[in-house]
Amino acid sequence: MNLQRYEHAHLTGIVALCEAEGWPSLGADLHRAHATLTAPGVTTVAALDGDLVTDTAEPFYRSYEHHRTFTGFRLYP
Repeated sequence: MNLQRYEHAHLTGIVALCEAEGWPSLGADLHRAHATLTAPGVTTVAALDGDLVTDTAEPFYRSYEHHRTFTGFRLYP
């Protein structure tokens, strides 16, 4: 898994994950979704497995000194 700062090319994969999780509102308006992910003060990181956006982000959580153990993953739009 590779963590990258969000780029517009990640939007399709992020929207697909959101829809798979039952969160259709982010993908309803792609312009708004991109604006949300790049709004001032927002830091959006995409977890990539090769070129594909993935929903497994455990290494990201472990990268923080005071992390709690998370057994899963999640993208919270």
